[in-house]
Amino acid sequence: FLNPAFESLAKSTLLISLAEDEEILLLPVPSKEQSKKEHNLGHAHGNTDMHIWTSPQNAIAMAQLITATLSNIDPSNATNYQNNFNTLKEKINRVSAEISQELIAVKNRKYVVFHNSWQYFQKSFGLQKPIIIALHEDITPSVKSIRETLHKIKYIKPSCVFSDPQVTDIRVTTLIEGSNLNTIKIDALASGYDVNEDAYINWLKDVK
Repeated sequence: FLNPAFESLAKSTLLISLAEDEEILLLPVPSKEQSKKEHNLGHAHGNTDMHIWTSPQNAIAMAQLITATLSNIDPSNATNYQNNFNTLKEKINRVSAEISQELIAVKNRKYVVFHNSWQYFQKSFGLQKPIIIALHEDITPSVKSIRETLHKIKYIKPSCVFSDPQVTDIRVTTLIEGSNLNTIKIDALASGYDVNEDAYINWLKDVK
């Protein structure tokens, strides 16, 4: 959906695809989500799950590529770019180690997500694979879908449900009605965060 914006850029603009960097871990879109992509073409990414930033190691790789690119363009500030990268890398590694330690106690617990934005995060910290009960926020679930979801939750007995801020509270309530599950909102897009040097670090801590 960004292609039209890219096409309007000046020809001299350097366009870098972070996902194509060889240091980036790429995971496939889960087959169930892929089968529904025709319902939401604006959110489809082909066969690759593009929520790559939810992996701390991917975030480091992206920052490293950005650092190298900026250093080549602006060599007079290369030292500053490298110092900033080193600081960010150290912070990400430190908070990732803290999160790994804190999540040990819950790594075998089952949990539900409303959209599969989290498999990179799950893989990074050794959590159970998320149980996806609704994949696209803009599709109204049918009565059959709601019934199947309620049955799945009753059978799986997850510890909690994580929903995106984009998913309405009434939809969450409808899909988990009668289950007495705790629901927590987590935002893969970090839309409520101030843009500063610790934004990603703060987001990681909050997601944990």
